[in-house]
Amino acid sequence: MKTLRKIDIEKMRAEMPVLKEQEQRQIVGGVDFNSIELNGGGEAISYDLGDNGESYTVVYAPNGDVYFFDGVTVSKGSSPDGSGLQFDGVIYQGKSGLTMNEFIHEYGHYFQEKEKGTGMYVLTVGVESAVKHTLSNDMLKKLFGSDSYYGTGYENDASARGNEYMDTYYPDSPYEAPIE
Repeated sequence: MKTLRKIDIEKMRAEMPVLKEQEQRQIVGGVDFNSIELNGGGEAISYDLGDNGESYTVVYAPNGDVYFFDGVTVSKGSSPDGSGLQFDGVIYQGKSGLTMNEFIHEYGHYFQEKEKGTGMYVLTVGVESAVKHTLSNDMLKKLFGSDSYYGTGYENDASARGNEYMDTYYPDSPYEAPIE
């Protein structure tokens, strides 16, 4: 008959291999996930299925609705000025967070990047966005014809693309990206 004996935890760790974090994900279904809270309530939870390149985000909106956004994940982080951004399939929350409507806008940037390719996206959308973030409303009006960040160029286009996605798949949704 075997008897139980007490073992020091450090001795047990030395005798038993411990899986690294990436190995644990592979054993437990191979899914990497992340989440952010949305301003105004709600949460975005992303799933990255790893090597096969598939990723998606499920958003639990403030009103209780659930939305699916294919191709993107979420992360904490921001542009140098603290705003949210989308780059390479990741929607970064920004220091001030994201609302549901802003999330839809950033998803529109995902479609722009897919269409343009990453290099051209950075050179066009990224540069315009960086310049606009440094300007006053008066200067925005002079240079772009609108004093709203979302009212011109690629920002307006990103909102339109995000809203088109919502209108196509969630026509009764009360949420929409900001358009000026």
